[in-house]
Amino acid sequence: MKYILVTLALVSILVLPSCMPDTYTSGEWVSFEASSPVSVFTQADIDYLGVDVSGSDADIANGIRLWQEQHMTYGAPPGDTSWDFSDGIRWNYILPGIFPSGQIIYEHVDNGKVYGICFDFAVIYASIADYYGLEYRIMNSLSKPSDTDPGILFTTGMSPQDYERLNVKLQALDINYPFDAVRLVAEETPTHYWAEVKIDGEWVIQDATQISTGNDTKTLFYD
Repeated sequence: MKYILVTLALVSILVLPSCMPDTYTSGEWVSFEASSPVSVFTQADIDYLGVDVSGSDADIANGIRLWQEQHMTYGAPPGDTSWDFSDGIRWNYILPGIFPSGQIIYEHVDNGKVYGICFDFAVIYASIADYYGLEYRIMNSLSKPSDTDPGILFTTGMSPQDYERLNVKLQALDINYPFDAVRLVAEETPTHYWAEVKIDGEWVIQDATQISTGNDTKTLFYD
């Protein structure tokens, strides 16, 4: 059973009408229609990923996390310099649903492994959990990267290379947002996203990125 996608699309949808430019196409103003970045996975998607978990809800929830730890790559693939591993978090923050989990699993793949960062892990986990009938939610930190590292670079704006990749998605929707319009609304994202599932009435953190980062999500963002 799906649970409301918290603190992501809802926040962005409220922001979008006041800050996103419209685009004029064929005599009509066209706006981006926000949607959930958590796709509904089919049996074909699950077979493609090679996910095979069973047992109790707790077994399934933990099994999905273990699958991610073994079959997903955190960050950029070896040798990759495109920085496209952050496309999911940055694009969906200003245009919710523009690059959903159902596209990420097919487009961000290297050597048979899906790659990405916390956002990608969270939305993919949620899609798989939903397929298995688990109640899920996606959470994000209140903090942003610049809160803990004021000297960090590239927290806002968008490079021409990033825009070129995003524009492929926009053009597929017949939306023409110019580079400067997108660049000006590309905001700093939260520091971290993670998925949770409800097991026996309690929300349980399921965050496969902890293996790669060495961070403890509960300690950093709850305690």
